Amino acid sequence: MNKAKTAIIIFALFLFILTIFIFVYFSVRQIQKKEAAEIAPIIPEDSEAKEAAAKPDNVLLSQTESGATGKIGSFDPVSSALTFEQDGESITFSIGESTEIFRDGTRVERSDIIPGDIISVIGRGGNVGTPEFIADTVYLSKDTDFGIVLGANKD
Repeated sequence: MNKAKTAIIIFALFLFILTIFIFVYFSVRQIQKKEAAEIAPIIPEDSEAKEAAAKPDNVLLSQTESGATGKIGSFDPVSSALTFEQDGESITFSIGESTEIFRDGTRVERSDIIPGDIISVIGRGGNVGTPEFIADTVYLSKDTDFGIVLGANKD
């Protein structure tokens, strides 16, 4: 009779430990799923928006995207027309309401666009400067003399 009680106690202890293990396992899984859901982007319902949301930020320009880099010549805050120089050519495009503007990795407003800054623009719908072009992202940086920065002689 004593052996039977011992076996029942050991079996009950085993079930108790197994229950705790299962509870901890599923609790940790629940927390991991919740953290993953907070980090993951929300994918919209329509297919075009799904494609845009699924596309990584660091991809090369595709056939539907175009981009350019140059020095800002002028910016009209009323019409949102921005003109910049690239390889001696003057290029003008409009900054839309949905255009994201960044300076040194921080999102900024249109009022932070300063003539003389260096601009990199990425958009879609046509080549930069054409009426079909829609600017998606604009990156701004100060005009830097790379000869001085890199220590090269300007002579």
